[in-house]
Amino acid sequence: MDRKSIKDKILKAQDGAQEIAASVRQVANLNEKDLQESVHKYVCYKFLLDPEESRGLSMTGMANKSIERAVELKIPIAKEGEKATTCGAAGSSAMKIALLLNAIKKDFSVEIEPHRLGFAKDTYEVGSLVYHAIKKNR
Repeated sequence: MDRKSIKDKILKAQDGAQEIAASVRQVANLNEKDLQESVHKYVCYKFLLDPEESRGLSMTGMANKSIERAVELKIPIAKEGEKATTCGAAGSSAMKIALLLNAIKKDFSVEIEPHRLGFAKDTYEVGSLVYHAIKKNR
């Protein structure tokens, strides 16, 4: 895949994530299950992952898979050395998750306690936290 194709893929994924967040912010009567599914798809867009292949993965599992994918595609944000650490890319995956959680707070316009969001085990738990934060603000 050439650089232009990679760039287009990343931009398209980021646009998809933004569309999901915007549509969630506009829904008057939120359904928790639908919101959880939207958050799952949002995370998959952000991590350049397929939503179906990512079902059931932990946040760390998704971050690791995203790093592996970035290395395979030769995306410059992930260097080969980041993947080959003795901690299983824990540093890179933790950073990826931290950046994602900040984006979720911003894109969905929610305030969630960092320790609650940081300990969410999967996208559906993150979705539940987003759901309750939105409901609280309405």
